[in-house]
Amino acid sequence: MSGTSTSYTNDGVSGTAYLPASTKTYSRPSWSSSSVVWAVTVQARHEADAQATVYAAELADRYGDEVDKVVGNGLRTARDLAGTMVALKSSNVTDRATYDRVLRELLEAHPDYLGTWAVFEPDALDGKDAQSRIRR
Repeated sequence: MSGTSTSYTNDGVSGTAYLPASTKTYSRPSWSSSSVVWAVTVQARHEADAQATVYAAELADRYGDEVDKVVGNGLRTARDLAGTMVALKSSNVTDRATYDRVLRELLEAHPDYLGTWAVFEPDALDGKDAQSRIRR
């Protein structure tokens, strides 16, 4: 039988323990191995931070483009609508139904919009604001 024996004393009781050859003994890690573990941990954290930063930048680019598309389309539509309203007004179109039709058709052309509207100074369109008010 191969192996080693070692003597021990535990709470005043002495004895001999037999360790077979296949038993491995481990020692406490030294300061140098603790330093290596610490250095590897720090390096892994820095790499994880770098990967997270790259991933966040990619997400920001992707979703930033989507937001820009939605907001940009809305702004372009508003600018085009303003141009249409100015053109109608400068052409002396005072029929409120014409303006309503432009707004309705714009809304139908963009089903993702919740609403369309135009605002004029009081009596600036046709001078008939008092007559056109909805009476309740």
